[in-house]
Formats: sequence, structure tokens, C-alpha cells
Amino acid sequence: MRRLAAELALWWAASTAGYLLLVTSPTGIEAAIGIAVGAACAVVGVVARRAFRPTTRVPAFVRRALLLPLDVAADTATLTRLLLTGEAFRADAGEEDEVVLPDDDGIRVWAVLLTSASPGSLAADVEERDDSLVLRRHRLTNHHRVSDGWDLG
Repeated sequence: MRRLAAELALWWAASTAGYLLLVTSPTGIEAAIGIAVGAACAVVGVVARRAFRPTTRVPAFVRRALLLPLDVAADTATLTRLLLTGEAFRADAGEEDEVVLPDDDGIRVWAVLLTSASPGSLAADVEERDDSLVLRRHRLTNHHRVSDGWDLG
């Protein structure tokens, strides 16, 4: 019960603050409406989150997302060079590879997100094979600190 109250309070505070920030100069009635709208949004947010039961356990490899700015910077420099030299337009530009993932919806989402977050790689497909998933990706550059070395523990 304490967890539910804390979750409702967090949703309410965030929703109310968001509403009041959108009002240029809140007056008494707008503040009251903001509090009511925030409460309604909090209830809907908690019910929706619990209905769909999203993954709350973050896979260990997601910590590598802190390296994403390095990948983006390196990919931007490499892609600029590839575009200026015309190498990016060749049929054999880049490489395709596959990464085996456990059959878990949360890991699937994180793997696709982190693979496609950097401009030098793209998650092309996720295919189910036996008891695992295979993520096929196209990599145009070699800067993939985030999406390589999947530590799925």
C-alpha cells in the first residue's frame, strides 16, 4: 500500500507540475484545475502501468548506454568521412551481423533501442529461433561500445 501511495504521489506531482508549467500565469482556478488534472493523470498512469506490467528490471548491459555519446560522436565523424568520400554509397558498405538474445521482451526492446541509438548501426530485424531471439543489425561503422559485448546477466 505504501508503494502504491508513493507511486500515485510521484505521478501526481509530475502531472501537476507539467500542467502548471504549460499555463503562462496560473491563477487560483487554474492551480485548482491543475491539481485535479494531475490527480486524474496519476490514477490513469498507475492503472495503465500496472495493466501492461512493463519491465522494471533493467538488463545489466544497459549500463553501457552511458557510452552512447562517445559512439554518436565517433559515428558522426566516421559517417561524415564515408559520405564525403562516397564509400557510404557502395553496395558493400558496412556489414550485417547477428546477436543472440534470450527470449525476453524487455531485453528485446533494450537491444533494438541501443543498437539503433547510434547513427552507425541499425537494428534490421528480430527473429525468433528456438528458445532465443536473434537480432540482425547493419553496422556501417565500427564504433559500437553500447551494442557490443551484450552482458545479459
